[in-house]
Amino acid sequence: MQTYLDDLSPRQVEQLRLLAERLRKEVARIQTGLTTDARAQSRARAIAGVLSAMRTELEEVLTPGLRGYGALEPETEAALDAKFARLLTSLESMNSVISGGRLRGAP
Repeated sequence: MQTYLDDLSPRQVEQLRLLAERLRKEVARIQTGLTTDARAQSRARAIAGVLSAMRTELEEVLTPGLRGYGALEPETEAALDAKFARLLTSLESMNSVISGGRLRGAP
């Protein structure tokens, strides 16, 4: 749906590559510092969190959320919504499997 113009100079590309590498190293350093405390984490909670984030992202790209990009043909809108609905159904099924075994710490 979207293409990018090659509108960065080679110098900008190199600077961004170096900055991205620096950012990756800093994130890894912070993550290492934050995860030095070894403790057990609920796999169900971790998966539920990822599913929730994915659902939010999908809901944001349903065709009402795409209006800011311009009008879509009704056929395109219907086809996209059908595809996204199938993805949401899959996420809901996965969430249903997880919530079948209560999440630890959940009420």
